[in-house]
Amino acid sequence: MSFIDPRVAEWTDPPKPMPDDFENFVPWACSQMLVETKVVVTRFTQSEYISVKSTPTGKTKKSKGPAHINSSTDTVNEQKFSTMPAMDSDSKIGIDAIYDTSHNLVQIKFLKNQTIPRKVFKIIGLIIRFQKYLNSIVINSGLTCEIIHEIAKILPLSRITEICLDHSYIKEANYDILLEQGFIKHLSLARCRINDVIVKNIASKLCYQQKAAKTLIALNLASNRITDVGAQYLADALRSNRQLGYLNLSDNMINDVGALSIFNVLMEFPLTSLEDHSRKTRLMIYLHRKLDLIIKKTKEVRASEDKKNLKRRVTKTIVMAKKKNWEKDNNSGSGTAQHTRSIPNIEPLFSDKAANIVEDMIGPFVDPFDDSSIFVKDHKTYCYGNNVLCHLNMAYNNLTYNSIKKLRNVVMSQHVHGRKPRGLINVRLEGNYLPISCKELTEIDDMLESGLSETTRPSEAKKRVSKVGSAKSTGIF
Repeated sequence: MSFIDPRVAEWTDPPKPMPDDFENFVPWACSQMLVETKVVVTRFTQSEYISVKSTPTGKTKKSKGPAHINSSTDTVNEQKFSTMPAMDSDSKIGIDAIYDTSHNLVQIKFLKNQTIPRKVFKIIGLIIRFQKYLNSIVINSGLTCEIIHEIAKILPLSRITEICLDHSYIKEANYDILLEQGFIKHLSLARCRINDVIVKNIASKLCYQQKAAKTLIALNLASNRITDVGAQYLADALRSNRQLGYLNLSDNMINDVGALSIFNVLMEFPLTSLEDHSRKTRLMIYLHRKLDLIIKKTKEVRASEDKKNLKRRVTKTIVMAKKKNWEKDNNSGSGTAQHTRSIPNIEPLFSDKAANIVEDMIGPFVDPFDDSSIFVKDHKTYCYGNNVLCHLNMAYNNLTYNSIKKLRNVVMSQHVHGRKPRGLINVRLEGNYLPISCKELTEIDDMLESGLSETTRPSEAKKRVSKVGSAKSTGIF
């Protein structure tokens, strides 16, 4: 009977990968959990970064980034494969792990898969805390509603802010749950067969006081089935949303009615009775909170001053001197009056100091309908309009000359008010039923270019092409 040294047995077994080793741990864990398909992780290393200096155009590219990052042109320096067969099967799950030049995992891609098992994302959720630089997930096939739920559970535990689900149609269409917790900054849902009902769910997460309304910067809904009804849902969200800067609605089924509903909230519009009442309610809540903090801080400031005064009287010389002065004043009968007069004189100082502290703590009242954003005309409250949305893509829809006339009024209104941020700086309209040339298109071009020249260096502004010029060459008149 032969015995094997346990140390020799350990040498024969492959080492167990560590949780921070994504490319090896995920296939190993899938095999341990008996995932029915083989998992293949391919490692890529990024060859270059996008320059931070190109911020104005970088935001637009970043929002389109999901379509761009599906290609493998950004990565090539290194490819490594790690596979662990879970079961005997010809099918496999391919995962591309994208690392930066410092060997940090920054992106994972699921490309050309049939169906992604839920266990794969459960495993990723267990080790996500070890991937501190992972910020992007790309899936173009194999998506299920269960995977959406798993991604939503991963978001609070990670630093993922970009999700691209282009080409990933799911019957349940529960994409909106990704916005419930307010962690995503860039969301791309191009070619997902999204209709007006789905847009309604997404738009409801973008209204003011929703978590996603404070974080989502770019939304790509290109090449879907959105009509004027869906455009109206998005317009309703844009009435109060002051975070979304890029919206892509190209290649949908939007007519002039839908376009006008969006354009109307980019310029002056009257507040509804509900919006006006909600604005006043939020202001009262803010003022009550501020007053409570001022009262609290005033007491703290007074207590702090009393404590300092007490320390000044500790030494014997000060105590004796004050005692003599008090006896002298007491004999003259004026000491009590002088003491009582000093109290009201110093109280305003406490209140002013407390007010300054509270102002630094909570800041001024910030609201989509605050005093700087509204005005009163004919006894009715108006908002100056949404001036945060700066990139709007409505190419390849069913817009006509009527939309051009309205867009000209929008750009003119934003140009006249000169608010910060400025508003629209890039509008895409190619592929619509537009005239080859008209006065409105020329005026829109000039105003958009002047807006860019005010925010960029002259040398950069001269290199920019016309923002709506491409619409002219595709007209039918």
